[in-house]
Amino acid sequence: MTITSFLTMAEQGVFDIVNNLGSIAVRFLLLPIEDAANFYFTKKLQRVPLEQQDEKAVAEASNVLFLLIRFMTLFGLSAVFLGVPIAKTVLALYGGETLTSSVGPFLMQLNCGLILLLALNGVTEGYATATVSKAELDMSSFFMVCTSGVYIVSALCFVYLYSSPGLVIANAVTLCLRIARSCYLINKQYEETPYSPLKNSFPKKWEIFALMLSFVLCSFVSYFVSSEPFLPTLSPLVSGVLCGFGVLWVIVVNEPESLDIVLSRLSFLPMRVQSTIRALTRQHQRVD
Repeated sequence: MTITSFLTMAEQGVFDIVNNLGSIAVRFLLLPIEDAANFYFTKKLQRVPLEQQDEKAVAEASNVLFLLIRFMTLFGLSAVFLGVPIAKTVLALYGGETLTSSVGPFLMQLNCGLILLLALNGVTEGYATATVSKAELDMSSFFMVCTSGVYIVSALCFVYLYSSPGLVIANAVTLCLRIARSCYLINKQYEETPYSPLKNSFPKKWEIFALMLSFVLCSFVSYFVSSEPFLPTLSPLVSGVLCGFGVLWVIVVNEPESLDIVLSRLSFLPMRVQSTIRALTRQHQRVD
């Protein structure tokens, strides 16, 4: 916040509160996944061309990376489709009218979009950092210095134009650059192999449909139902939680084998949670 004098103290305070709320998902969900993925890829692959490595290990790492990108995309899209409609309710419960009467809700919605970029960047950059050659790793260090400069310049410009939301936009710009470079390194690494972990990693159509339906339902509850005097203001939050469970069920139904592969390779969830998810996937497979 000290890089600019364009914000008032009140705007800085609102930004800090919203930023801390938005970082909860990053600290408690994304960071453990990123650490587990980085550890897995460091152990599975070496910093030499993939053609010189064990083909079975390369195939497994490619499949795990493909599934991680898909699940991180689903996680980020869930934050967008479920978080945007209920952002104002969350802020109202946390800070009351002080946060909701200002730019706070819009900042919270922008942070929901930022979670999508953070989720994708964590996996792709973590893989690249763990597997690329030492020369590419040194170049990545230089690239990070350049992106820091891009962030400072873009933050100054966007804050001048859009006030505190400009800081989130500037962060999004640098994350997009980092994701693009990581994807370039991954494609370059796999160009001489029959594998392509980035191809078709977008979620399946039923998962997208569930997210879109959840967005419509949560938006309807947030903007119409909760405004009625006889209905509680918690209704958007309740609808968001219920829709979140619905989206999770759709993912479990559509990705039973994929979930089992990821959970067996990366121990980022408590054992009780892993056992519950595996039980659900096995139950669905028996029903099929």
